[in-house]
Order: sequence, then C-alpha cells, then structure tokens
Amino acid sequence: MKRLTFWQAVPPTAALILGILVGCEPPPPPPDTAKPVELNAVTIAELNGVIASHKGKVVLIDVWFLGCAPCVKRFPKFVELHRELKADGLVCITLDTYREELKKKADVLNFLKQQGADTQNLIVDDKEATQDAWQTQYDAVATPSYVIFDRNGKWVPTPAPEDKQNMTRILKKLLAEK
Repeated sequence: MKRLTFWQAVPPTAALILGILVGCEPPPPPPDTAKPVELNAVTIAELNGVIASHKGKVVLIDVWFLGCAPCVKRFPKFVELHRELKADGLVCITLDTYREELKKKADVLNFLKQQGADTQNLIVDDKEATQDAWQTQYDAVATPSYVIFDRNGKWVPTPAPEDKQNMTRILKKLLAEK
C-alpha cells in the first residue's frame, strides 16, 4: 500500500486554505505528464532526421548526461522552458551524449520521469567519432549545452552562459519569426 504525505491526502482546495491559514504552502503538484516519458537510442543520422522533421518549428536540444552534475542541476530549467514555450511552437529534445549510459537506460529514464520531461528524449548510440563531429559542428562539446535550430532548420549559435532568462529571450525572438 502506497503511503501518502499529508499534503497528498488532503483535497487540493483544503490544502490551499490550510496552507494559507498556517502560513505555509503545500508542495507543488507533480509535473503534468499527459504524454508518457520515453527514452530512445539514436544514431547521429537519425538525430539529424529528427531535427529535420521539425522544420517550421524552433528546436531546442539539451545536450546532457546523467553523470554530469551541472547537467542534472540545470535540467529543471530546460523542462520549464519546454512548458512555457511549447504552445508557441518550440520543440524540445533531450540528448544524452554519454553512450555508457545505455547500460543504465532505466536510471536515465527514471530521472527523466522524475523531472516530468515529456519531451522527445534521446540517447546517442553511434560511433564516438561521428558523435564528436556532430557536437563539434554545433558547438556542444561541453555538457551541459543547448543547441538551437530556427524554423528553417538552420543552427543558431548559442552564447554562453546559457541561463534561462537569456535562453527565453533568444527563443521568443526565434518563435516570433514566421
């Protein structure tokens, strides 16, 4: 039998009122993941096909891996960007670039589910040289990195640091271009 926390057991309206009365807020609800969270292995050629399939939309790729502490720390901001801008035509993709994590695919998928990453989640399964060439081409050698493609499928170099406020500004500008 699953045990519920106090805040999970109390109806949402009652929790809100109680929280106001005692001066605290209940924890936020779990992420809305209407779409199931999946993780698929891809070659670089397949990744390029995925990017091309979204022509007409702005594509944001979060280049990361689970063993990268800065990647994990920044990941919630990526999920927020997705939630805030997907209705405007932003397509978000996560790209785990550490092939060794294919052996821990269940752990990676569990992390993605915990984060509510209902984006397209990919993990590279290709030759190291091919992957390195792709990352070099799009200035994503270091992790974490963002790679952006405009509505025409053209790569948009991303300035560092890639903070959420700056990324939101860049993405909104690209989304406004028709």
